[in-house]
Amino acid sequence: FSEDLKKQILSWVEEIQQWEPTPGEHMLYYEKGTGPEELMLCRTENFLPYHEKMASLLSKQGPVLDVLEQLMNESAVLFKEKINYKLPGGGGFPPHVDAPAFKSFGQ
Repeated sequence: FSEDLKKQILSWVEEIQQWEPTPGEHMLYYEKGTGPEELMLCRTENFLPYHEKMASLLSKQGPVLDVLEQLMNESAVLFKEKINYKLPGGGGFPPHVDAPAFKSFGQ
């Protein structure tokens, strides 16, 4: 992707990161921060219906699925959208394997 598109994506993510919680729309998830009462945003899900530019980027007509389809040599479908934020002082996740996903594929 071009440097201009990378900057646009970063600005869209920063915009989404500033959204207020809105029941029934996008979903925001928080983790404990470094302070005793501090909560930090760690993830946003279900944002495509509320952000036209990001939806265009990731939609069937957008460049991301186009690249994926070229790599896989078959149609691609967006199953779920999610932004994980790795902010300073955040907890993160310990190393792990998503075992249930592997069971689904017989591994």
